[in-house]
Amino acid sequence: MARSADQIGITFDDLGSMVPIGRIGQATEFAQAVVFLCSDAASYITGQPLAIDGGYTAG
Repeated sequence: MARSADQIGITFDDLGSMVPIGRIGQATEFAQAVVFLCSDAASYITGQPLAIDGGYTAG
């Protein structure tokens, strides 16, 4: 992501400020969603997009 930010002329911190939660997500946060979707707790969930973006698409 830092490389992408650099290519468009903004800093990595600028990317984080664009997200309503105020920071870029960590790999473990994305992994936790995957673990949930693979668990029995998500057994009745089908065909739903899950936005793991700190509120970016909601804002």
